Amino acid sequence: MYDVCYNHFMRSQSRKRNQDYQAVQAFLNGHEESGKALYLSIDQFLFCYLQKKLKGTVAPAEIEEMKQEIIYKTLMDIKKYRGTCKFSTWICGYANYFILRKLTEKKKEELQYQKIKHSYINSYLDPLDFVIQKEEKQIIISYLNLLDEKTYHIFQLRFFLFMSFSSIAAQMNLSYATVYQRYRKGIEFLKQAMQTCEYEFDWE
Repeated sequence: MYDVCYNHFMRSQSRKRNQDYQAVQAFLNGHEESGKALYLSIDQFLFCYLQKKLKGTVAPAEIEEMKQEIIYKTLMDIKKYRGTCKFSTWICGYANYFILRKLTEKKKEELQYQKIKHSYINSYLDPLDFVIQKEEKQIIISYLNLLDEKTYHIFQLRFFLFMSFSSIAAQMNLSYATVYQRYRKGIEFLKQAMQTCEYEFDWE
């Protein structure tokens, strides 16, 4: 009985992988509805997966933004899907990367908060630290000035006003994908431009 159930399960998994692969191939060949249907089928699953993994540490709006980033990234890499696993499993691989990045960001935010809190408690900022922070900010601004006008504006809103990609897209009257793509290209440009810079910046 066990063997029968196991064989049935494996056949169903194989059928699903094949269906997903065929849908992706149809999408790559210009049948947009196949791709749309595939992503719609995993939309709620992806949101719940992120919510479960992040264990309430991230607001629903942030999870929705992460989901959109993952969808955009997988769309850019969809040719890499080979049908060796279900499409939802493939998506989860990307989701795990974004989850790790988000948790790292949260940890950094907490450390920054503790640092600020500590400085307020002590009511004292080392003059040398102040000078270094000011120099770093001036360096960042000088490199941001190398970006084109729209990308520069996106970085201003993202880094100095801490706006989400969705909010930036709404304010600038651009699509989410356009904002995110400009942001990623801007980061790659800045990393290259700042290779000889004495300071190290975490643009992620």
